Amino acid sequence: MRYLYVCSVLAILLASTPANPATPADVMSVMNTLSAAKQQLDTALNEQSVENGKKEELIRETAAIKGKKASLQNQANAIQTEAQSVSAQIQNYQQRCPSGRVPIAVYNACHPDKVRIESAQSALSARAERVKSEAQELVGRAQANSQATLEWAQSVKRTNANISELRGRIHSLQARLSGWCTQVPANATLEAIKANCGNADFDRANRNLPPCDTPACREAQRHFPN
Repeated sequence: MRYLYVCSVLAILLASTPANPATPADVMSVMNTLSAAKQQLDTALNEQSVENGKKEELIRETAAIKGKKASLQNQANAIQTEAQSVSAQIQNYQQRCPSGRVPIAVYNACHPDKVRIESAQSALSARAERVKSEAQELVGRAQANSQATLEWAQSVKRTNANISELRGRIHSLQARLSGWCTQVPANATLEAIKANCGNADFDRANRNLPPCDTPACREAQRHFPN
C-alpha cells in the first residue's frame, strides 16, 4: 500500500517537470539566435529610417515637379497671348504696308514696324523653344520620380515585412527563454535573460519545481524528509 502511495506522489512530482528541460547549451543557443535576430532588427530599423528620409525626398521632388509644370504652363499661356498680339500687329502691318516697291515715305513709316515685329517673333520663338525643351526634361524627371517612388514603395513593403517577421521571431525566442528561466518576462532584454538564466540545469533536472503546498506533496515530505 505504501509503495503505491509513494508511486502516486512521484507521479505527481514528475508531472510538474517539463518533458524537455533546458540545458546550458539550449539556453545559450537560443540566446545567440536571439542576439542575432535583434541585430538584424536593428539593421532593418535603420533601413526603415533611411526609407523615411527617402520618402521626404520623393515628396519634395514631386512638389518641385508640380511647381515647375505649373510655371511652364503659365509661360506657355503668356507666349500664346503674346503670339496673338504679334499676329494682330502683322495683320495691321500688312494692311498699311504693301509688299514690293513702295515710296520712300511709306518705307520709312513701315520699316520700323517690320523690324519690331520680326524681333518680337524671334523672341517669342526662342521662348517657346526653351519652354518646350524644359517641358521635355520635366517629363523625364517625372518618369524618374515615378520609378523611384515605385522602388521606394517596394523596398518599404519588404522592410516592413522583415521587421514584422523579426519581431515575431524575437518574441517567440524570448517567450521560450522565459519558460526556461525564472522571472524573465517575454519581452526581457538579453541582459535580463542572462541575469535570470543562471539556473539552467547541467544534468537536465528541473530546478524550478513549484512550491510544495499541495496535500500530496506535504504528505510525501512527511514520509521522505530531506
